[in-house]
Amino acid sequence: MMDWQSIDAAKVDISADVPLDDFLAQVSALVGQAYRDVKSLAPHCFTVRATGEVYAVAIPHTITRADPEEAGENIMTWLIEHFERFGVVRYAFCFEAASQERSVVCIEAADHSTVILGIREIIRENDTAHLGPLKASPTQFMSNKLIPEGRQLH
Repeated sequence: MMDWQSIDAAKVDISADVPLDDFLAQVSALVGQAYRDVKSLAPHCFTVRATGEVYAVAIPHTITRADPEEAGENIMTWLIEHFERFGVVRYAFCFEAASQERSVVCIEAADHSTVILGIREIIRENDTAHLGPLKASPTQFMSNKLIPEGRQLH
């Protein structure tokens, strides 16, 4: 059983035993609903344990507020340690990214064999914000995968 007190996590009611692209679509729908309410997205991760338990975990603020040069590496290290500690077999890491041309929400979904990157454009109109449709494609975005080979749902 997860030690819910040691991390900022919440159980999530979505299907874990589905193809990875379906898992990505479910997470994308949850993120889209939340974005309409909050109008921003702190980096967080939807994770699946080997037992099929799904939960969302916020990336600690001490990591995300670090020096931008170190934040990415610190987040990666934290994710690897968290995934190992809790036996994570699948995840969808969500974060905002921006350029001069546009702002997007990125959702990187992965398991032991596949990585899919989903992108949803942030559409801001007057005082509202919502996400555009999900555009997903397989990727090698993560050069070193976070889920070890062979770690799967039971």
